[in-house]
Amino acid sequence: MALIDELYAGPERKAALVGLLEQEAYLIASIDRHKLSADEENREKRVKNFLNKVCEAGLHYMHSINSSSYSLIALFSSEYQIKYFNYL
Repeated sequence: MALIDELYAGPERKAALVGLLEQEAYLIASIDRHKLSADEENREKRVKNFLNKVCEAGLHYMHSINSSSYSLIALFSSEYQIKYFNYL
């Protein structure tokens, strides 16, 4: 900005400052888009990690009771899934 003040005066200075403001707005929007993308990717990773842990725990549980009558759905109810995913 100091360079703009040194090089330009009047309407040219104003135009240069507007251009600088537009560049700043573009960069901020780009950062926000990348942040949203990274947040969504991280959320998906957390959900997959959680589901893998639940499935692993469920399989161990099923193996330990030695019965095929239990299902992973019974061990991990849809109501609990909804509460957990809303938390994420």
